[in-house]
Amino acid sequence: MHTVFSNSFGQSFELKEDSIKKALSIADYEEANTLIQEIDDHPSSTEGSYWDGVTTYYRGKICYSQLDELNAVALLSRSKEIFIQHDSLSKAMNASESLFQIYYRKQEHDLSKEYCLEALEVAIAAKDSFQLSNWYNHLGNNSVRIEKYDEAIKYERLSLLYANAIGNEKLASYAYSTIGEVYANIEEFDSADYYFNKTLDIKIEYGMNTGWLKSKIGKLSIARGKPDVAIKICEEGLEESYEMQNVRPQMFNCECLNEAYSLVGDYKNAYRALNKLRSLQEETESDTKRNDITRLNYEIKYEKQALSDSIEREKEIQVAKAELDLKDEKLAHEKSVKLYLYLGLGMLVLFIGFIFNRLRVIRRQKLEIAAQKDESEKLRESAEQHRLIAEEKNVEILDSINYAKRIQSAILPPASFIQEHLKESFVLYKPKDIVAGDFYWVKRQHGKTYFAAADCTGHGVPGAMVSVICNNALNRSILEFNLSDPADILNKTRELIADELESGDHEISDGMDIALCSIEDSELKYAGANNPLWILREGEMMITKGDKQPVGKFFKSAPFTSHTLKLLKDDIIYVFSDGYQDQFGGEKGKKYKAKQLLTLMMGISHLPMSEQLKTLDENFENWKGSFEQLDDVCMIGVKV
Repeated sequence: MHTVFSNSFGQSFELKEDSIKKALSIADYEEANTLIQEIDDHPSSTEGSYWDGVTTYYRGKICYSQLDELNAVALLSRSKEIFIQHDSLSKAMNASESLFQIYYRKQEHDLSKEYCLEALEVAIAAKDSFQLSNWYNHLGNNSVRIEKYDEAIKYERLSLLYANAIGNEKLASYAYSTIGEVYANIEEFDSADYYFNKTLDIKIEYGMNTGWLKSKIGKLSIARGKPDVAIKICEEGLEESYEMQNVRPQMFNCECLNEAYSLVGDYKNAYRALNKLRSLQEETESDTKRNDITRLNYEIKYEKQALSDSIEREKEIQVAKAELDLKDEKLAHEKSVKLYLYLGLGMLVLFIGFIFNRLRVIRRQKLEIAAQKDESEKLRESAEQHRLIAEEKNVEILDSINYAKRIQSAILPPASFIQEHLKESFVLYKPKDIVAGDFYWVKRQHGKTYFAAADCTGHGVPGAMVSVICNNALNRSILEFNLSDPADILNKTRELIADELESGDHEISDGMDIALCSIEDSELKYAGANNPLWILREGEMMITKGDKQPVGKFFKSAPFTSHTLKLLKDDIIYVFSDGYQDQFGGEKGKKYKAKQLLTLMMGISHLPMSEQLKTLDENFENWKGSFEQLDDVCMIGVKV
């Protein structure tokens, strides 16, 4: 009998707990306290019981929300001890997480780390991979705040290990974000960019809020000298933070926008961002003051309620005592037969009630099972239908991309044409996706042979679309406008690209980085946009740098510069995009970098050009290993 009624009470308490959570989610602390008191008043909620732990936990949460941190710590610590006594490990970890957040917010990092390690022990005992990933992430964040970056990386690697073990990409995104923050703090900006963008991809895929992350990416872009990128990403982050009504991310994005707009000389928008930042700061200060007043009112009201409850409880005890005395006196005068009769009737009623309750429960369970079966069948049919539609769409998209590849292949010079005009040469071309933003270009005009390695904005389908526009602009510059000097060709190409991309309703800032050469007899002319020219001569590499601007819209555009060089027999000319040297790989997952590429080129310069191509390709694949290819790769080598 006792078990049946305990289950009934438990179900009622669980419903009340759900209601408490809803009340707290909308900051209705009065309603939450009323529900907590109802559980406390029930006879089965004795001191040290599981439900005593639940009510103590939620009272601690209310104190935490109202900035009463002293009482919050006392209540949450007591609730954690109760939950551990009742083997409720998940509840104990919830209490630990709240305690961690209190000390983390107060920047008492030694105490916050202690709570992390205690909760980690509970997660290990429970063999809960989700919580293990969660707590290692907290430890990593805590280490970042005290600038112990090696320790932070160690914890975040462990967080990733458990997140990947259960296939939870959302959990993994938290670890990637913290790793990116570490690399940003130690000024390894390329690594920070890689991990921030990996986090961004996951958050976008799962519809997660990205406002805060975009402010970090914006700050990183400023540090890398790209204020225009920071403006774009932080405007997006600010708009998303408005929609989610998140004040802190709004402040971080406004701070970043103020700095970025100032760097590009747009002081009107810089002032707008600064004004918005100040307004948000005032709003935050106002909210803190309101929270202090709310906490004071809550404490006064709670004290009054406690006094009223104490008086009311004393009255109830006195009335109950009087009733018990009267009942004892009456029972002493009743006959034993009557007593047995009442007891028998009471047992019969309880038995009937038990049978009725069980029949009702069984009937309800049968109806629920039937409904679940119907729902499950509908979901299965719907899922199958969506799967078929998705497969059909995937086939259509893949067909379209493969057709785009045929179009892009058509604009690339054929191998026979390259071999005819650049007899000892090679082309290493490795698109990241089916189609690419990189392309190579070879033309014969004005008695000269022109060749170039170009890297357009983006990769995949968007990059391929830009590459078609840029390739066409190069062709028009030498054929339609009859230009022969590489710098003049790039200047005209920039004009043509701008005309193409600004002809619609929206202004687009895409373009390309390029190394462009022309050869006539023993004279080489070169002009570059960000990409350099390397010439290997008698074991020494001569490097000519291009202009620090793209062929496209740029906030500080200037005419391109032509460089004229005399070639000697056996000189080897190399032009390339940045995809090879920017690839992550190796044992430590680091970037390949230009210095390592230079060493490789000088080491293989004695080989025939076909062997150089093979070595470069194999080295790239070995370095990349299991890492994802980050960008398109394009490289041209020509031996004089």
